[in-house]
Amino acid sequence: MPTLTVVFDDKVIIKDGVALHFEGDGTADFDAVVTAQGHTAKWAIQWDGTTGSIEDADPTNDHILPTQAQIDAYIAAFDAEKERLKQKEKTDYLALDADAEARIVRDGKLAETDWWAMADRTMTAEQTAYRQALRDLPASADWNPTMSWDDDTWTGSLTGVTWPTKP
Repeated sequence: MPTLTVVFDDKVIIKDGVALHFEGDGTADFDAVVTAQGHTAKWAIQWDGTTGSIEDADPTNDHILPTQAQIDAYIAAFDAEKERLKQKEKTDYLALDADAEARIVRDGKLAETDWWAMADRTMTAEQTAYRQALRDLPASADWNPTMSWDDDTWTGSLTGVTWPTKP
């Protein structure tokens, strides 16, 4: 059974040491669980996996024990919020402007080689060709940037650009 801490004023649930702050769209979900469990006037819940306590705003109400159903409701809220945030990460990534992101990468590759063009250096033909290929890339057939997502590794990547080989 997981350990759990709920801090009501901060709208945070900590499950097995992992904290989730319910913000934005998650705030209403947090408030709904708190209200449904009758904990609107509480400070916190501490649960060690088998037993715990509810800290009440009224200090005369000490030794309030949470029920397993209440703990399960907060665990479910934590899991749902974690999944919502995970899906939001993917959605936000895929919504990025692929062309703008590719230009940022291209500009970074040019910046990495700016020192080649210093006044006290002479670039090789390969270096000059590489830098020119980077500048010409957005107008070429090798430029079709796309934001991709791999659900197996849960990572995003920029695809659809054939980068010139750095000499």
